[in-house]
Amino acid sequence: MIDRKALEAELQEARKARLEAQAAGGDLEQLIDAMRRSGANWQGLERYELEESSSRH
Repeated sequence: MIDRKALEAELQEARKARLEAQAAGGDLEQLIDAMRRSGANWQGLERYELEESSSRH
């Protein structure tokens, strides 16, 4: 079972890291570094976002 609350926090951190990297110029390496600095376990978040989008429609 997925801990939804923990996953929401990780997703928020990954989004924050992505925005920081985009603000820094959008370099892929900067994006990866920002996500690592965020401390979020961002692996699998894409699947979670897809599941959330499909459940809203």
